[in-house]
Amino acid sequence: MNKKFSYQKNTSIKSFKHNEKTKINFLSNRSWYEKFNNYWSPGEDAALEKIETYISSHIDKYDVNRNRPDFDQTSRISPHLRFGEISPRVIIEKIQNSKKSNNAVNTYLSEIGWREFSYSLLYYSEDLSTKPINPKFKKFPWRSSKKDFALWTEGKTGIPLVDAAMSQIYEEGWMHNRLRMVVGSFLVKNLLLNWTLGERYFQKSLLDYDEASNAAGWQWIAGCGADASPYFRVFNPVLQSEKFDPQAKFILKYIPQLKIFNSSKTVFEPYLDKKLLDSLVKEKKYVNPIVDLKESRNRALDAYQQTKS
Repeated sequence: MNKKFSYQKNTSIKSFKHNEKTKINFLSNRSWYEKFNNYWSPGEDAALEKIETYISSHIDKYDVNRNRPDFDQTSRISPHLRFGEISPRVIIEKIQNSKKSNNAVNTYLSEIGWREFSYSLLYYSEDLSTKPINPKFKKFPWRSSKKDFALWTEGKTGIPLVDAAMSQIYEEGWMHNRLRMVVGSFLVKNLLLNWTLGERYFQKSLLDYDEASNAAGWQWIAGCGADASPYFRVFNPVLQSEKFDPQAKFILKYIPQLKIFNSSKTVFEPYLDKKLLDSLVKEKKYVNPIVDLKESRNRALDAYQQTKS
């Protein structure tokens, strides 16, 4: 039986009466965010231009250079993805149209795939941002230290690569992917603080915050997510500095006061030159390490071993 529906056009839509007595301020009174204009151009046109330039100029070395914050040769397309200014399908189509096919390109495509995989985790998990996928971690013996967490967010841990990376967030509203793993490992394993604290801080601080990728990434770092980093893998920020910022260019960009040290080795580990470090601490230009890397690593392994058993 066919039914006919009639639609009557309403030409007299009336708005509700309203009167805002107070001004709604969405932005902070401090203009710290204005510096982002130096690094980002929002919009679809900017996103398309950025990915096209990256494919033609840098993607062929992505598999190697993506780990080097001193090179700064990742595509930086994540904020555009986060705000829907470009889609994964468009990125993949442009790569296919370029006819480029090598290990670097495949690695880049796998990262796009990881982002989509994160959305499947978000869909099927109970709460990806607060509850570990691995149920064994529900009773993990996390520490509680507001002081240590605050020092981590402020880039005052006394571990230069960690502090430089945290400074990059404040400067650019973004952080290099390799460094997200380094600072995440430091928070979760060296400080033994709950990964959900880091997840929430990134949520508030990153222009490219993505509810799926961010939570999945933190669960991977903590070892409680899908296909997660093994519990015994603790990123040593000194070794990471030596391997991925060998001349300390990235560190010195954000912590220029460390230039007084006469070698990259002492920039990576200022405490090796106690006299110079003490002078910086006295002048309030830098800080002593808040944890011993070796001791805190062993503490983390003990805690993870309890969870494993």
